[in-house]
Amino acid sequence: TCAFLPGARNECENAIREGIRWKKQAPEMRKLIVAGCLIQQDKENLIRSKYPEVDAWSGVDGVEKIFDTFSKAENGYTAGDTAEPTYLYNENTPRMLLTLPHVAYLKISDGCNNCCAYCAIPEIRGRMRSRKIESIVEEARLLSKNGARELIIVAQDTTRYGEDLYGKPMLCELLKRLCEIDDISGLRLMYCYPE
Repeated sequence: TCAFLPGARNECENAIREGIRWKKQAPEMRKLIVAGCLIQQDKENLIRSKYPEVDAWSGVDGVEKIFDTFSKAENGYTAGDTAEPTYLYNENTPRMLLTLPHVAYLKISDGCNNCCAYCAIPEIRGRMRSRKIESIVEEARLLSKNGARELIIVAQDTTRYGEDLYGKPMLCELLKRLCEIDDISGLRLMYCYPE
C-alpha cells in the first residue's frame, strides 16, 4: 500500500475492498493481509473500524516479520507499525524484481528529514535511514550478476544519502563505488531534493 497521495490511498482502499470480496468467497480457507505504509498514517481508523475483515496488517517495519505476520494472521494482528520506523532492508533481503531484466531499482535509504509542509513522508516512513555503502555495492553486484545493466537509484531524498551514517552526504562516493562494477552501464538518480 501507499499513503503518500490521496489517489494512492484511494487505490489501496479499493484493493482492500477487493481483497475482502475475495476472502468472502472462501472465508475458511483465505486470509487477508494488508502490507505497506498506509497503516503508518491512519492505522487506528483502518484497523479498528473501517476494515475489520482484514486478518493482519504489516507496516513499514513489517518486512522482517512477514512470516510471523502470516502465521498469526487473525483478528487484525499487526506487525511493523512503529511510530518511528527503524527497519531498513539490506543486500540479504529477498527481492522480486518487477522490472525488465536489464533494469533494477536500488534503494539507498528510507525516510526523510526535510519535513516539508506539503509532504507526509517523514510521518509515514520516518526519519532518514541510510544503508551502508558496502551493503548497497554488494546488492548492486548481485543485481549485475542477475543481468541488471542499469540501476535506478531511489530514496526519498537521494541527495542527502549518508548524512545520518557518515555525518555528511556521501552520494558522490557511493556513485564512484557503483561505477566500479564492470557490468553496470548506467545509473539513474531519482528523487533528488532540489536544495
